[in-house]
Amino acid sequence: IDGEEDEYYIFLFQYVFAATIATIVSGAVAERIQFRGYLIYSFFLTGFIYPFAAHWTWDPNGFINSWGICDYAGGNAVHALSGCAAWMGAKALGPRIGRFVEGTSKSLVTVNFKPVELAQHNVPMMCLGLFILWLGFIPFIGGSACYVNFQLGRLCVMTTLSGCSGGCVALAWGYMTEKHASLEQAMTGVLAAMVGICSSCGCTTIWAAFWIIAPISVLAYRFGLWFNIYFCGKFLGGPVDDPLGASALHYWPGVWSMIACGLLSDPDIWDATYGIEFSGRTTKVEDLTLDDFSGIFYGGNGMQLAYQLLSVVVITLYGLASCFLLFYGMKLCGTLRVPEADELEGLDATHHGGLAYTDTDVHIVPAGLRLRKKKADMDATKDGSESPEGTESHEA
Repeated sequence: IDGEEDEYYIFLFQYVFAATIATIVSGAVAERIQFRGYLIYSFFLTGFIYPFAAHWTWDPNGFINSWGICDYAGGNAVHALSGCAAWMGAKALGPRIGRFVEGTSKSLVTVNFKPVELAQHNVPMMCLGLFILWLGFIPFIGGSACYVNFQLGRLCVMTTLSGCSGGCVALAWGYMTEKHASLEQAMTGVLAAMVGICSSCGCTTIWAAFWIIAPISVLAYRFGLWFNIYFCGKFLGGPVDDPLGASALHYWPGVWSMIACGLLSDPDIWDATYGIEFSGRTTKVEDLTLDDFSGIFYGGNGMQLAYQLLSVVVITLYGLASCFLLFYGMKLCGTLRVPEADELEGLDATHHGGLAYTDTDVHIVPAGLRLRKKKADMDATKDGSESPEGTESHEA
């Protein structure tokens, strides 16, 4: 398809944004979704649901764009929307087998189940993935204008430092809650912080991103985890099992990023990036001033915060409604969750042609916490001696 030169830049960038939507959701539906279900939801999310949100937000004719909102790198149109999709997909699928057991637990609210932490995967590979994402976030945010402008270098620095801030805050959180340095906590903190600047980066300062926006993004993510298990378990019919915390990581920091624009938008940065001529507001264009677009802490009158929140409500309702039809429609058609026997045996073996791992030293049961070693290892370590005959094996 022939087009203007800049259209190719925009197409490639939006192609990546659309793919991001599908990959984010995959973390929330992992370990129990049918592969054909993955293909179906990816097709509809990238081909239909996301393009409408992108058009409303960034096209000059989009109604959200006409309000003069700041969603520079997709905190609302990409991350909040994908968070809604991830949450609805996990809700429709139901929890993994063994994730919640009978009992009572309390975290602000009392629920009639106990969450079970399932065994983790490969932490070094998770760390490698983090650094790949961190590197990818720099052009993701810095290049969102699709051309070189004064924001490029500034946003690359902001992205890097925000990740550092979020990682440190999450590491401190891990010390307080788990009493040790948690690599997993630090990694999710880095990601939450970078999601948390995706909207606000276009109109806020680097110091605000580092000291305020990134730390609160980590707390927003932690709130999202609590919301999925305890709030949903108490008030929304049951807990939502999101294995990677995708819905919490992308929706709540993305929403906070939109709110941060209404609080911390710098009028000088806003004017250089967007100007003040937006026709979709209730105020006439000729009557608009920078006070209408400035953050409350910069002397703004609160109008920007109101429109930021309104756009969040629109995208949230749109995402929940469209993804409800998508995922529950798939559930109704029987194309969503794998059979219980397949889930217990593992989808690598039952749906993808073979085991992904051949390590037989450790066996992880469905409940996820117990480890069973080889009999030979147990024989060698029990009481520091072997059986008298040398032929008997001790059972673990």
